[in-house]
Amino acid sequence: WTVIDGNGNTATDQQTVTVEDNEAPNISAPANINIQLQQGQDTATDVDLGEPNTSDNCGVEDVSNDAPDSFPVGMTTVTWTVTDFNGNTATDTQTVTVLPADTETELP
Repeated sequence: WTVIDGNGNTATDQQTVTVEDNEAPNISAPANINIQLQQGQDTATDVDLGEPNTSDNCGVEDVSNDAPDSFPVGMTTVTWTVTDFNGNTATDTQTVTVLPADTETELP
């Protein structure tokens, strides 16, 4: 900063401005998934989980999930995590439900 008085005298000083990103990114996990196993299978593999919707005011650096390689019969919760370029994170969950092949209830 510089100031000049009416006589032409000047003075200067510095100011430090620090910009911080404290805003968490946004994430919306993919839709829940229902799977019915085929005869002879005891787990579901190669499950297409889809992609979450993410956004951030400073940009998304990474999106990950904790899904297993194979899903056993029952419900498994998958946690999706988004991280922005400043280390802020947010999570959302998706449920994968696997029914055995011999169940009488078929999934839509």
